[in-house]
Amino acid sequence: FDANPVSDLPLRGVLAVLGGTLVQMTLGSMYCWASIVVYAPHHLQTNWMIAGTMMGSCIWVPLLTGTMVRLGPIRSLTIGSQICALAVLIAGFTVDFGCSLAVFMIFYVGAFSLGQTMAYSTTLPAGWAWFPKHRGTV
Repeated sequence: FDANPVSDLPLRGVLAVLGGTLVQMTLGSMYCWASIVVYAPHHLQTNWMIAGTMMGSCIWVPLLTGTMVRLGPIRSLTIGSQICALAVLIAGFTVDFGCSLAVFMIFYVGAFSLGQTMAYSTTLPAGWAWFPKHRGTV
């Protein structure tokens, strides 16, 4: 083994995988709901948020696939991340203004899962494009 396998890796490919990992970790913050819920106002203390967000993502995937292909991975990731951030921000304001659980869920579950679906789905194909022979490790 003369060759150093690390030096043979394309830098942009490694950065794509690292960036994708950061996106996955950031958008995976929805799983923290179970820890946060104890501090939420009483009318928001439900664990339906995680289940709702997962169901929302399942609903959005077939509806958004064509749009994400047309937009490309960079635009899909950017737009999806912005939708996620805006959804959480607006959901926070619904709590401040005393809105109902349904209004909160429209933003936290509906809009957040929309953005999450757009952003999540771009990370793995980007890594696979750089390392097609190592799809299982990406």
